[in-house]
Amino acid sequence: MFLTRGRLHIANEQQFYENQNRDYSRGIVINVIREIKSLMDINHQEISKDVIAMMILKCESIFIPEERVGFFIEGIYQGFLNNYSLAAHILVPQVENSLKYIIELNGRSVTKTSNDIENDNSLGGILDTKDHNKMLNGICDDDVINELNSFLVNGNSTNFSNRLCHGLLTEFEADYYGIF
Repeated sequence: MFLTRGRLHIANEQQFYENQNRDYSRGIVINVIREIKSLMDINHQEISKDVIAMMILKCESIFIPEERVGFFIEGIYQGFLNNYSLAAHILVPQVENSLKYIIELNGRSVTKTSNDIENDNSLGGILDTKDHNKMLNGICDDDVINELNSFLVNGNSTNFSNRLCHGLLTEFEADYYGIF
């Protein structure tokens, strides 16, 4: 057990250190991205929305469903404008939708049944790392799933998606983590 942000969380020692390592590594990546973006800004290396749209359309990623392309273009564009909080508010919900889309493309269900009631799984259910409930098993690399879980939904770590969507982040946190 340990205390974070005034809340008590339960994790075993291994999970605790894995989260600490991920948080530390994530901080390094965030600082590198910020430094690169700062150099782009200093050198007036602007990227237009048209260029972003062209890159997204050209890559034809299965991660971006056709009807969601506009969200990805706008979210990424806002990131290049240094509006990381707005970019996160646009893109984080799309990550959940895209993961569901990939799961369904692989012939799997994103619903869970409880007491004869079928419910759509939330992002936490999709990124569940318990062996018996890995919806993305064999579809995504385990390290990618663990990082997404740690960053987006794990209450013992950043928990960015839940804290963002429920208005629990400070402006600084939304900006700081939004670039990631």
